[in-house]
Amino acid sequence: MRSLTAYLSAYPIVTALKLFAEGNHTVARDTAMQGLARLPVNESLIIMVSACDIYLGEYLAAQTALAQLSESSFAKWPENRAVIANNLALAIWLHGVNIPNHEESMTRADALSNLAYSLYPCTLAYRSTRSLLLTATNRADDALALLQYSNYSRGSGAERGDRQFARAFALHRLDRQEESNTALDEGLMLNKAPSRFLTRIGLLPRTPA
Repeated sequence: MRSLTAYLSAYPIVTALKLFAEGNHTVARDTAMQGLARLPVNESLIIMVSACDIYLGEYLAAQTALAQLSESSFAKWPENRAVIANNLALAIWLHGVNIPNHEESMTRADALSNLAYSLYPCTLAYRSTRSLLLTATNRADDALALLQYSNYSRGSGAERGDRQFARAFALHRLDRQEESNTALDEGLMLNKAPSRFLTRIGLLPRTPA
């Protein structure tokens, strides 16, 4: 029975991760949800669904699932706390982007991204999220400094693409539009999927240089 449970959880996780890395977030989410239908309390599948929800613009759904995980025993381990904090930071921030007077939620998102980054500063996803939140809270120069990290060269295409998107966002906020557009182009060559995210933060449609 234990080996069957392990298989039932591992197969949808591995498949969803592959689909997510390929930018196929809708099918990745569907795959993870099918896994949850069989194993409704599988935390890894819940995190995968939340990541897909963020890319698909379902920010409140992601927040709800992650908030429940953050109160569970799963969150007592630092690596689990970090991934919950990172995804929750993105969901809270992106949900509030076009909402006036959302300073309280921005403060919370900033603190969560800082928690994830402080726990695992070498994790490229957490570093990129931290950079985005630094820019969003008017610290674009600090964001660019954070992105000058040599280990990005060893990252996956998606991770290197996320770095370029974070650079483009910081440069855009600093009114360095030509450099921002170049970084955006480089990001899109590496990671073609996140157009909804890029539109949400004002990088698409692009601003003329």
